[in-house]
Parts: sequence; structure tokens; C-alpha cells
Amino acid sequence: MHLKNVMEMLLQLQPELVKLEDKFGPHPLTKEIKSIHNRRLDLAGLISSQMKLLERANNEHQQEAVKLAKGLVKLCFLKIRKGDKDEVGGRLDFFSKS
Repeated sequence: MHLKNVMEMLLQLQPELVKLEDKFGPHPLTKEIKSIHNRRLDLAGLISSQMKLLERANNEHQQEAVKLAKGLVKLCFLKIRKGDKDEVGGRLDFFSKS
């Protein structure tokens, strides 16, 4: 008899257990964060492309500035796509503050 009462009590609590179940799946911000990360990589690529363009222009008046900027771009953006989100963010922050 006691076992039957316990079973009935557990069956009554079953709907409450459903509320406690974890729902697994991607976080709602994951998609947005990935989009922002990809945008940052694209911007780094654009900066690198502009650097190459300035280098090829071979303007005598800007030669020293181009040489300096080339070193900074190379330091910050070389193989940036291999980095994780934190590394990419750090490199872009460093570049923008330099």
C-alpha cells in the first residue's frame, strides 16, 4: 500500500519534472557573435588589401608612412583567420589604438 501511495505522488509530480529539464541547443547570441566575428575578419582583410594597394602605388611622398604602416598591418593581421575570436578582437583593438 505504501508503495502505491509513493507511486501516485511521483506521478502527480511528473509535470513539475518537465519544467526542470534542460533545453539544450545553441545560445541565441551565437549566430550574432559569429556574424560580428566574420565581419571583423572581413575588415582586417580590407585593411590588408588597402595596404598592398598603397605599397604598389609607390608614392614617393608617402613611402616612409607606408613602410611604417606595413609593419603594423603585418604584425596585427598576418594569419589572423587562424586565431580565435578573442585573438582576432585583441589584434583589431591593438591595431586601432596604434
